[in-house]
Amino acid sequence: MSYIQHKAEESLEDYLETILILSRRLSVVRSIDVATELNFSKPSVSVAVKNLKNREYIQKARDKGVKFVCATGRGYSSIQTTLEEIGSKDMEGEYTISYNGGVITENKDNRLIHFEGLDFDTAEKLFFNGLKYDVCIHVYTLETVWIYNIFDGEIDYLNGRQPLPRI
Repeated sequence: MSYIQHKAEESLEDYLETILILSRRLSVVRSIDVATELNFSKPSVSVAVKNLKNREYIQKARDKGVKFVCATGRGYSSIQTTLEEIGSKDMEGEYTISYNGGVITENKDNRLIHFEGLDFDTAEKLFFNGLKYDVCIHVYTLETVWIYNIFDGEIDYLNGRQPLPRI
């Protein structure tokens, strides 16, 4: 287990323990109660509670035979932690749609099923249009992401999710 995964599990345990403790004192535990108890912001607690509910709903759907397919604009390698959290990582017969629909992968052994990338001319045109607006630009390949004009928050988000080449 990586350091980031370990910290995420510790954080999850902290939320669950706090909810349990508060449920013994209060008839209803609200996000604001958890935020106050942990001295966290209410939005961060709301996100954590939403994540807990999502995991529960995904598992209930699976128990009824429903397939859950994770679909994201991010690259496949950047969502491995999420796949692990929802019980889909390295699972045969479980699939992920990534790169905004450009890649379909079976989670077992990260088996590539379909790839539909942009041709070089289109990618180049998009990149140069982005330069006009001084924005952070991601160029994804199957192996990594190349980033122009990256900022600290983006580095923090991608660390541990996606290989970040240093140039």
